[in-house]
Amino acid sequence: MIRNTENNRSYIATEAPWSQWGLAAMFILVLFVLGSAIIAVTIHDAKAWTLPGLLLVSIFLSGIQILETREQAAVGNGRAGFLVFLSLVTAVTFLIYSPTLHVYFFSDDIGCLHAFHQPSLDQFLRMFHTDLAQLVEGENGQEIRPFYDLFYMVNYKLWGLNPVGYHLTSLLADILNSVLVFAMANKVAPGNQLRAGFAGLLFAVQPVHSMAVSWIAGTPAELAPTLFYLASFFWFTSYCATRKGRYLWLSFLAFAACLLCKEIAVTLPIMLFSYDLFRQFERKLAIVPGDASIRQPQRRRFLDLLPYLPFLLLLLGYLEWRHIVFSHFLGESFWADAWNDTSNGAIPGTIGMLHGLAHFLRYLGGEQIFNLRALLLLLPAISLALVLGLLLVWAIQLLRNKAHDRRAIVVVLYFGIVWYIISGLPLLVAAPDARHLYLPAVGPCIAIAFLAMPTSLMLRKRAGYSRLLGPVLLVLVFGLVLRRENKEWIEAGEDSEKVTTQMATAVGAMPQNSLLIILAPGGATLPFALQTPFASMDLYSRMQIIESPGMSSLPRPEWWQKTRTILDKELSGAPDESIEVNLLAWDDASKSVRQASRSLSKELIQSSLVQSVGSNPETVESVTDQQADDLVGYLVQLVAYGTAETRVTSRPVKEDGSIPNESLK
Repeated sequence: MIRNTENNRSYIATEAPWSQWGLAAMFILVLFVLGSAIIAVTIHDAKAWTLPGLLLVSIFLSGIQILETREQAAVGNGRAGFLVFLSLVTAVTFLIYSPTLHVYFFSDDIGCLHAFHQPSLDQFLRMFHTDLAQLVEGENGQEIRPFYDLFYMVNYKLWGLNPVGYHLTSLLADILNSVLVFAMANKVAPGNQLRAGFAGLLFAVQPVHSMAVSWIAGTPAELAPTLFYLASFFWFTSYCATRKGRYLWLSFLAFAACLLCKEIAVTLPIMLFSYDLFRQFERKLAIVPGDASIRQPQRRRFLDLLPYLPFLLLLLGYLEWRHIVFSHFLGESFWADAWNDTSNGAIPGTIGMLHGLAHFLRYLGGEQIFNLRALLLLLPAISLALVLGLLLVWAIQLLRNKAHDRRAIVVVLYFGIVWYIISGLPLLVAAPDARHLYLPAVGPCIAIAFLAMPTSLMLRKRAGYSRLLGPVLLVLVFGLVLRRENKEWIEAGEDSEKVTTQMATAVGAMPQNSLLIILAPGGATLPFALQTPFASMDLYSRMQIIESPGMSSLPRPEWWQKTRTILDKELSGAPDESIEVNLLAWDDASKSVRQASRSLSKELIQSSLVQSVGSNPETVESVTDQQADDLVGYLVQLVAYGTAETRVTSRPVKEDGSIPNESLK
């Protein structure tokens, strides 16, 4: 029985006898599962020697902590501590991401800028009942995301095609998210801003965030939804602690804004309720000093649930609106497809269902292994050994002092497991992608902070400089790896800028209605890269263009229908007639778009097409992904490597618009 007194009020919490060992068992189970997964993946990825390395690191750090008995005082709350953290996280974020400020638009950016660069109220309102994926990618994504329109419209108005301004917006959103992680960690256990600052800094330097922050499209897709999600969560916990209505309404408005950003917002009411259960369970273990909700009189259950009512009503309204627009509440068709893809539906009845369930569980396991690699195993072997060694030492020490730090164990389990699972539910029907882990990473960062700096007085007395050194090393290691990961997106942006500008220059100089084959990297950038605002006019409609399927925003059936129409038109007439075929292809060696042209007989082109699709293209109603790639590949080969008697001109298109006179045989 524990007694605590605050503001002349006394209250008692009774500790369940099973709580200490039950929590320890849960903690050990999580460590066992996570450790087994890490061991399996490191062995599979040929990083097995990381394991003895982490044991050596663990033994070394444990020895230091046993020898060092210096007492570390808790760091109290205060405006000065917050300002120090804000300055530090801002400096670290700019230091790491400054090389990415000039990363050009690529992939989804191209389509979104084409769709949203002109300010229009009608366009903005249309996004409330328009599928964003259908508009930009030509696919059925069932995405109602008006914030995309707002983000690109406002930034284009301010910055035009200068990517620096867009990236500054991204960095600001990332810094604000790190501040909210700091605030959440401090709200969970006030009194140690050093621990909260470590959680915020660890979130800011997560290598898994590289794509979400360095890619401009990551701001409306990941950073903005996370900002509103965390703000709503923080304000709701503030309401629970103070019962001040303004926090509840701020939380509600942030939830509404999050719904307009991305579908991950639907998990927020579940997260809020789970946190409420977490706090109730925590109070059963020990009194939480400073928690005003403890001093509230016992309320009836239905009154306790009233604060959730606005969130529930808004969520139901949002789901009903999605059903009206898409005939689905929340992508049920995607869930069904995921189940069918894994089960194959080969065996009927109960046996078939169990067989499908086993396949689905393997699918989920594959997703989690991917997430584990993205969150932790991106690190080089030496760095991974150091990080895992630190985490192991902190976890063992927390278990050794479980009687004095049950609260820290509960916090680690909640944010490390419950937060990760709930925030990651929407990812189960999405293709594995590291940028989607931006929001789920919040929980593990807070959990690691409480592993490193638990709440008990006993651990604080044992926590000397060695325990402070651990968080510094983690932030340094993750920051260096993040800066390395950013190089990939810097190179992708440089290539995208060259492809976009050089391609527009070359196409603009060609005669109208020329037959053109385009093969270049950059994702689904056509036709948008040849339209406004990237070109002064619609260059795409002036030409007969067959682009590589990966560059097209059209779904494969529509791409084939468009391509077949072009081929039917160009190949009509006598087989021995020749036509001029132009080629724009990305040359990775010179990092430039190279232009070639060749006069080819219609018979030669026809035979190549038959070879790629298996029969006469006129009779083929659809093609597979492989056939589509083969078709473009054959055309590229014909233009680039024709017979010796045929002269081929090959010229790099310069960024300033000039075309050299060199020609190659």
